[in-house]
Amino acid sequence: MIIFEEKISLEKLPEFCEKLAQEISSGDCVCLSGEIGSGKTTFLYHFLKTLGMEEDVDFSSPTFTIHHIYKIKEKIFHHIDLYRLGNFSELETLDLIPFFQSSQDVVFVEWGDKFKELQPLYNKKINFFYLPGENNSRLISYDVSRSHLKKGL
Repeated sequence: MIIFEEKISLEKLPEFCEKLAQEISSGDCVCLSGEIGSGKTTFLYHFLKTLGMEEDVDFSSPTFTIHHIYKIKEKIFHHIDLYRLGNFSELETLDLIPFFQSSQDVVFVEWGDKFKELQPLYNKKINFFYLPGENNSRLISYDVSRSHLKKGL
């Protein structure tokens, strides 16, 4: 396991996303973890903007809808939020597991560490941590050691 950690301010987030975009490829399933408000959705917004998401796209957290799909330059990105799910069987009932196993799409899962049954499906993990006294910065740790040999979008 190789874990990188960086202190990232909101202003530097787009630059960080550009760098990380080189590590995320079609077929990746990315676990996003961190406390409420730690920056998971904000990160994904900036990440997708870096890749060319249009200004007029209605981007929001899928906390209540569970799943959003974005198409950017012919690539499909799934944004799944497990926060409201009480157990793994709810995820199965919603028939979301096939998205986690996609070999062509990229899947980002907020609260991805919530169910141990999903852990083997993730090949990337990004964790967001509050920094005491710094409202606009987060410590972001990410593990790219479980990466496929594919690179870049």
